[in-house]
Amino acid sequence: MLTWLSVASVDEKSGLKDRTEHAHYPPEIADNIAEIEQFARDLHKHVLDPLLDLTSIALGLPESYLRDLHKYENLSEDHLRYMKYTQYNEVETEALGGLWIKGHTDPGTYTLLARQPVTALQIQDPVTGWWS
Repeated sequence: MLTWLSVASVDEKSGLKDRTEHAHYPPEIADNIAEIEQFARDLHKHVLDPLLDLTSIALGLPESYLRDLHKYENLSEDHLRYMKYTQYNEVETEALGGLWIKGHTDPGTYTLLARQPVTALQIQDPVTGWWS
């Protein structure tokens, strides 16, 4: 079953709802779900698995240690997520202090990002608090 989940939080200072829509299977691509599934499998096999193997080796673990924990077939928090960001206007952006999405921690071992029209990933240094 294809589902769409729309979740909005409200910025306390400005009162504006965030413009992030979370989609597990967006209706816009429902007709292409087989292609999406193949993309997810290929991404896992050709990008994530080698990255997990390299990480295992760097940590002095058996080469397949992390890959075995993240098998595509296993039910887990490993998933492909589509997120749609709708742009704020200049007044709204100013009311939000220029930060469209509040800080959060992604679940999982790695987060792989595909480019989309709004590119604004920021990472906060936990020691200095600096955003980059």
